[in-house]
This record gives sequence, structure tokens and C-alpha cells, in this order.
Amino acid sequence: MKKWLAFCLISIFCVNLFAQVSVNPNDKFYEKAMIWEIKGLVSDLPQIRPYSLPVIKKILQEVIESESEADSEEAKSEYERITGKSWHVQVSADGVFVKSSADSEKIADADFHLQGDSQIFKYAGLSYNLGLLAIKGNEFNKKPLWNNIEHDSVQDAVGFGPLDGYVDGNCNLFFGNETISGTAGVNRFGFGPFWQEGLAMNDTGYHSSGLSYTINLPAGLMFSQLFTSIGATNNVGYELFGSKFLSLHSLKWSLNKKISFTYYENVVFGRRTELSYLFPVPYMINQGINGCNDNLQMGALFEARPVDGLKISGDLFVDDFSLRFRGLDDKYRVAGSLGLQYAPELFWLDLVDLNYTAIMPFVYAHWDYDDYKDFNLHGKTINYQNYTNNGFCMGSVLGGDSDRLQLKVKATPVENLELHFKASFVRHQNVCESFTEEEALYYLDSEPGHYRTDGTVFSHQMLDNDEVTQKHFPNHSSAGFYTDSAWDHLLFMTGDHTMTDLTFGLDAEYTLNKSKAGTFKFGLGYDFEYIKNAGIDTDLYPGQGDKLDKNNDGTYTWNGTIYTDGSEIVKYYKDLWASQLYNISKHFISVHFTYTW
Repeated sequence: MKKWLAFCLISIFCVNLFAQVSVNPNDKFYEKAMIWEIKGLVSDLPQIRPYSLPVIKKILQEVIESESEADSEEAKSEYERITGKSWHVQVSADGVFVKSSADSEKIADADFHLQGDSQIFKYAGLSYNLGLLAIKGNEFNKKPLWNNIEHDSVQDAVGFGPLDGYVDGNCNLFFGNETISGTAGVNRFGFGPFWQEGLAMNDTGYHSSGLSYTINLPAGLMFSQLFTSIGATNNVGYELFGSKFLSLHSLKWSLNKKISFTYYENVVFGRRTELSYLFPVPYMINQGINGCNDNLQMGALFEARPVDGLKISGDLFVDDFSLRFRGLDDKYRVAGSLGLQYAPELFWLDLVDLNYTAIMPFVYAHWDYDDYKDFNLHGKTINYQNYTNNGFCMGSVLGGDSDRLQLKVKATPVENLELHFKASFVRHQNVCESFTEEEALYYLDSEPGHYRTDGTVFSHQMLDNDEVTQKHFPNHSSAGFYTDSAWDHLLFMTGDHTMTDLTFGLDAEYTLNKSKAGTFKFGLGYDFEYIKNAGIDTDLYPGQGDKLDKNNDGTYTWNGTIYTDGSEIVKYYKDLWASQLYNISKHFISVHFTYTW
């Protein structure tokens, strides 16, 4: 009854748009701002998105006053769209037909939103995006793999007929001027030079409550801070809990207008609200004071524009790093991106974006304990450590043990017509396939639901302090240790089976000239995806429940049957897992309509 009441009240007072500029880091303004920065038309952009309205106005004003007539006119149009009216009503609808080599599916949704940016005071205001979403079908199947969902509302639906309805929205307060600016509220966040592709914070990730701010300092320095409240799951990715947080800060140094370097840190923690992570001091110091039980990462960014219109960017995200100097085959839990962006002065070609990303095994994946005294853990244990929010990874959409080469092209061949072309090639393995025989037997011998061995962010190699662990690893006298394979080796692409994903697509959107009746947009899209060895991300060694005995003569008894070698048991489950891998091709045909008043 309460859900129905909320749904009806919102429908009376609100109708939704796909989010206003200073509350939605995925608004097309941010793509345009990125292109203007590549061209050298604007100064350094803030590293945390979304921006406050004063910062957005400053960026647009810089472009309006630039010598590029085409970009100046585009910025004027954006300025009118964003500031011409403090509120807008939008109605949008999407329809997607998915045809695969196995079956077909139809997915449709409609949005009704009220949104706007309102500068209430000289240095403060409100951004909001409030409304409703109605959907039929599974939203997770609307796009090819390696994409986050578009909407924030994915839980607690109101059912009416064949449709599911959700209260959908974001809202924040923005504040500041040209020196210090920020936002506080609920929205998605992005970080770094790779729009919608960040390793530390992805613009397309699930929304959260947070505070962010940026301070422009002398000598080309820029300090940024983000503190968010996020949703926890248990160790194997189910259920939802509170009291989990992420804090990120960065210091950027612009050597000149062409080259900049950034050092950043982020920490995921829970069970308590730790205000020390709001202070502008290294998290490594705070983590030591707090007992070193929080999940700390650090990273470095490099950005260079050798000439206007060309930008080279790099991002190195370090989760864990060995200092034993044993060569390349060691515990290096890192992720990296290297990108080249070209924004030529052509009337039709806006952007060419080529990017390579690699995610090493177990990046983003952390288990948590019931307590830090006995080191007990279970699949049902609440996880305050891993790099997820409500079960969605906050960083790259790629899983661990993956890499991707991606090309994106944006073009405007005629006025009001935008074309987006995207092609990508992804490789992904289930790192659990690289475990040793004894490690594989351990996971098989564990109780069902205790671990996941599907190679996702919820797979981990830290073991419980239980009888099964002592049976398989008697030389480890204490709990909380990692399997030797993961502790001593990189394991990147060392398995026998690789899932490859080839995707390409084209989206076209046409905007009718704005009139008193509002603005109409029509879109068509097509994506093709071919996946070889789909099913990699299923459990390789599902727990069978303490059914293995080591006999004195070196044989094994498994489920009452005697085996001369443990490899026979492991091979059986590997073959069983490999037998369910399959190849599939998919076609995604989409239609989109938007009306804004």
C-alpha cells in the first residue's frame, strides 16, 4: 500500500527526464566538455563528475568566447538548454528487440520526469531529476555485455498489469564558485579523463548518496574529494545492507596547458562511519591508525595534449602490489587504461576515441570477515570491503582477468543528427581455472554457498578458518591466508578457456528544431554481438559439502568412490564446466523517443 501511495503521489506531482546536467554525469554535456578540452577551448575540467551549475556555466562561457565559431554556437545552444528554464518536463520511451541465435526478447520502458537546475543563491542551488519509470522485460538484457543499466531504480517494483513501476530520481545541492565547487545529494559519480570508462569511479555505475568538491589551488594544483554512502551485499553478492562507504581524493598537477599528472587514493570500508577519510591526508596513514582493515587502493593519471585536438591519457589503478621483485609472474592486482582521443576541426567528425583497458585477476574483489579476531567468514557474511555498490562494480564494467580494445566515433554529418559508432573486442577468463589441484579440491570440498568460483568480483581466494581449510592446507597455522596461486602469481589469461566478445553498433539521434511546443528527439540503434565461450562466468568448483577424504595410501575417497589421483576429480568438474560453454550471436534493435518541454 505504501509503495502504491508513493507511486501515485509522484505521478501527480512529477514527470521524469533522463536527468539534469548537474545531477547526471552521463548527460551529453560531459561528452561535449571532453571534446572542448581536447581541442584546447576550455581549461582543465574537474575530475569528479557531475559538476556544479557555476562550473558548467564557466565551461560554456569559455567556449562561447572562443575563436571556434561552430563550437561557440554549440555552446550557446547548450547554455540555453541548461539555463534557459529552471525546470523541464520530459517524456521518453524506449523499445528494444533482442534476437539471438537461441531465442528473442522484447523490452520496453517509459519515463516521466520533472527535472531542472535552479540557482537559488549566488553560490548555491538545487538540481533535481524526479519521476517514474515503467518497464516491461528485463532491463539487464537491453544492451550487449559490459554495459551498466541506464536506470537507477532496479529494486522494490510496483506491479500493475504486465509492467513494473519504480520511483526513479536523483537530487543534489550544488555550491561554489570558480575556486571551490561541489555537490551533495544522490546521483551517479564519475572520475578521471575516461568518460563512462573510469577505473576508480564509472559514470554509468549505480547511484549513491555522496558529497563531492573540487578546489583549484595555486601553481596548477587541483584537489578533489568524494565521500559516498553505498550499499553492501554479502560475500557472494546477494541481499542488501547499509553502513558501507567509499571515499576518494585526488591531487592533480598541471605542468602546463598540455601535460598534467594526478595521484589519487580511494578506500572502501564499513561497520562504522569513519570521518577521518574526509580529511585531506593520505589514506595510507588513516588506514594504519584505523587498524589496516579497510580496502585501500591508489592510482595515477597521465594526460597530455601534444597539439590541440589530440589527447593521450593513461590511468593506472593499483589494488594490491607485490614488492618482492620476482618478475612479472607475481601478485600484481592492477588495472590500466591507455587512450587516444582525436577531435579534429571538421564539420562532421566530432571525436575518435581509441582505448585499451586491462583488468588483472581479483582486482575489485575483496572478502570480509564476520570478525577480525577469529577470521571467520562465510558466503552470508556482509561484505564491507569489495568494490561494489548494491552489487554493481563501481569501477570498470570489465571483470577481473579481462582486457578490451575499444573504438568509439561521434559524428554530426548534418545539423541536428548525431551518429555514435562503437566497436569493441573483449577477452575474459575465469581465473579459478588457474587454481592448483589442491586449491580446486578445497573449493569443491567446501559447503555449498560458502564461496563463488565464477571469476566475477564476488570470487575470492582468501580462505575461512574451518576444518576443511585445515584438512587441505595443514601447513597454514593461521586463518585468513590466500591460496598460493593467487598470492604468488599474476594468473592473467593463464586458463585453458577464453571468452571472446566482439561487438559493434551504430546509434543515430535526430533532434527537431526547438519550438514553443518543446523539443522532440528520435533515435534508432543497432548493435551486433558475438560471444565465443559464453558461460565462463559460472561456478567452476561449486561446493559439495565436505565429501573428500585423503587416504593413507595416497588415494582419495570422493562421495564414497576411491580415486587414485585428485586430478581425476578436478578434471571431472573442469570438463563438466567446459561442456556448458556455448557460442551465441545477438542482434539489438532499439527505438527511442523523447519529448521535452
